[in-house]
Amino acid sequence: MDDKAKSRQYFNGHSSTGINRNGYWSHDYKATTAVLLDHKVTNHIDIGCGNGAFLAYLHAAAPEITIHGLDYSAEMVSRSRERLSCADIVEGDAEKMPLPDEAFDGVSCHMSIHHYPHPEKALIVFRSIQLRM
Repeated sequence: MDDKAKSRQYFNGHSSTGINRNGYWSHDYKATTAVLLDHKVTNHIDIGCGNGAFLAYLHAAAPEITIHGLDYSAEMVSRSRERLSCADIVEGDAEKMPLPDEAFDGVSCHMSIHHYPHPEKALIVFRSIQLRM
């Protein structure tokens, strides 16, 4: 089993534990949301969105922002979709973005990049998403 398959298996199992229901790093969510609001982001994607904890926080703070999520774990995508019917949550690989780069003016990644076998590939994808400053 390769590293990506191991990661997917871990997070598929982790999704049902409820441990991360409201986010491990919810204190970071406030700071990230402030930056996004300051930059007047209107169409945001959270890469490695997990169970949607950050997207739920962002939506509560700024329901006018269109929100999207990407996660490699089918179970985490399912949890995010259950939590956020207003969001477009997609299963996919952050190293091979399955969505058009130009579609977003905001991007976040909370506590997932260290799980990527080749984080440098994901950073190239992140960088290609142009933030409107």
